[in-house]
Amino acid sequence: MWSKKEAKFVDADSDILEQKHLSNTRAEQTDFEMFVPCDLQPNEIGYVKVIKIDKVKDSEVPSDQSAAANTLAIEGISQDSEVLFLFKNK
Repeated sequence: MWSKKEAKFVDADSDILEQKHLSNTRAEQTDFEMFVPCDLQPNEIGYVKVIKIDKVKDSEVPSDQSAAANTLAIEGISQDSEVLFLFKNK
């Protein structure tokens, strides 16, 4: 993000949200949103420079053996366009 104070681009915290959508025909679409916290004043413009880097390894979530046995799957779509899920607790 551009820093007026330093007159250069500086690293900024960001978060990327991946959203998967399921249509009535069960076609899956994915879109992404990037959130960059910034403090902009009215009528002020902010610049963000996005650079592709090698994939960063996600932090690993501690494994819970009891949770690993559970499954959640999409069973289908109802006539009212509701997504039906099937949860199995093993």
